[in-house]
Amino acid sequence: MLSNLKKKETFFIPYKFDISIYKDLKSQSLIEHIEGVGKTFYKREN
Repeated sequence: MLSNLKKKETFFIPYKFDISIYKDLKSQSLIEHIEGVGKTFYKREN
């Protein structure tokens, strides 16, 4: 299967996302945006 993937020049990825460490964010406007519309897709349990 990997060899088939290597043959492809483009991939259809319907979503774009950026992974950042939330506690390290400095931009207040970005923090507010995340709090307003952001979705959690993974949360590590301690």
